[in-house]
Amino acid sequence: MNGSRTKSRSLATVFTLLLLIYCSHTAHAQDNQANNNEALEVMAYSVSDNPLSIVVRVSNASPKDLITIVILNGYKRVLHRESVRGRKYKKKFNFSDLPDGEYAIKVFNKSTTYIQKVGIGTLYKTKSTRATSFEPLTKEF
Repeated sequence: MNGSRTKSRSLATVFTLLLLIYCSHTAHAQDNQANNNEALEVMAYSVSDNPLSIVVRVSNASPKDLITIVILNGYKRVLHRESVRGRKYKKKFNFSDLPDGEYAIKVFNKSTTYIQKVGIGTLYKTKSTRATSFEPLTKEF
């Protein structure tokens, strides 16, 4: 009887972890831009059907403002970099080919930098299911 109780607890733990993984994690940040009082909104979240696909979304940017998106590995090596102009940006990045570890998504304009730290890892219990974890979005001036 103890064996089935332990198995039930293990399954409940795995189910809870999977539920947390598949829920989109969203972080918001707002920045009052000096020129136009509009708030820049930055979000990074995993896609529910593939937690290793991460969407980066920027909205409410000034059309003249240059927004740069950089993805770094744990050694601060640039894996991806692009700069865009326009009020909106949305792109899905596939992290499934990257090794387990810590990554950072930096989104910045001329006055503010937003950093979203993302962890990629294999779940301990299943040893085969990979997942993402997000730290709170931070803002630097």
